[in-house]
Formats: sequence, C-alpha cells, structure tokens
Amino acid sequence: MSAKSAAGLTISEAIKRDHRDLERFYENFGKCAGDLKAQQGWANQFIWENARHAGKRVPCGLPATTNLCTVAEEIVVYPYMEKHLPNGPEMTENDRFHHQEIKERLATLQNTNLEKEPGLFQQHFNQLFQKLSDHVGHEEAEDLTALEAAIGHEESLKLADEFQRIKKFLPTRSITQAPNHPDDGQTLAAFMAKPVTAIADMFRTFPKYPDAKL
Repeated sequence: MSAKSAAGLTISEAIKRDHRDLERFYENFGKCAGDLKAQQGWANQFIWENARHAGKRVPCGLPATTNLCTVAEEIVVYPYMEKHLPNGPEMTENDRFHHQEIKERLATLQNTNLEKEPGLFQQHFNQLFQKLSDHVGHEEAEDLTALEAAIGHEESLKLADEFQRIKKFLPTRSITQAPNHPDDGQTLAAFMAKPVTAIADMFRTFPKYPDAKL
C-alpha cells in the first residue's frame, strides 16, 4: 500500500486494509501452485507485510539490543485502547497473546524452505493463516469497533496516520522474542534495525505490482 493511497483512512480502515492485503497475498500464493518462484514471491510479501503489522525479526549479527523490537499495532493502537476503553488493558493483553502465537508461526514459516519442503511449507502457511484469520475476525468485530466509538472520527484519522508512518520504519522479519509492550527501548531498537533489514530485502524476490511495498 502506498502512503498516498492510505491518506484519509480511519484507524479501522487502515488496519482492515492491511488485513485484506494479507488475505490477497495468501490467496495468490495458492493460485501459483506449481510455480515455486512465484509462490516464494507471494510468501515473502506476506511475511514482509505481516512482520510490520504483527512482529519483527532482526538478522543475526546485530547487537542484542536490536532484538527489542515491537509492532505497529502495539506501539500505536494499543495505548489508545488502554487509555480510552474501560476494559482496554484486558483487551490488549489478550491481543498480545494472539500476536505472540502469530509471531511464532510466522517464524516457523520463515525457517521452512519452500523449494526443499513444499508440502511442509504449505502446511505451516495454512496454520499461520488460520491463526491470523481468527485474530483478525475478533479484532475487526470487537476491538476496532469499540475504539472507533470511543475516540471519534478526527482522532481516528490521526491515529491511522501515525500507524502508517511507524510501519515505514519497522524491521521486516519476524522475531518470537520481541517484547509485546512498547517500552524498554524497543521502539528505538526497531528504528536501529531498519537499515539492515531494508538492504536484505533488496536480495529477496517480491511480486511485481505497483504498490507491493511502501
């Protein structure tokens, strides 16, 4: 999604747009069955977008402190939920638990070689997508609906803008050890890791369509 196309969205619309992108990447992976190169491209795109939306991994060789990464929702959206919703802390704690499960399955997928083990890769991808779908359904039906009602339209637009901007600076691979709370320097660590992971992405294959990446 381009920065321009994201302008004017509420926070619900911005997050739902990410969700629809992820669903499309997964569907395109399935449509390319038999073409491992194309499938790897869509898997990489899914991992890239999911990593920014749901979790990060910092490459080996970086200082240990750069493992203290976080996620766009947890940095930007969850503090608003905790501040403005009566049961916000409980809601975000539950969401962080589900994010952790997604991070773990995402890391498993990243560590599986599609070319050598296509069947296992598909199995892991299916399991990851099912877990993600369950979380997305809950988040869209309950969390975002409640948040929109609590903060109002103008504040929602501002929150969506911050959500989009922070995603541009987050690393692009998943890490299961990443803390789920936006404190202890993890936001700064995510910014520190960005240049290295951005360079690494140049050597990965991504599908060719105009707005595949920011």
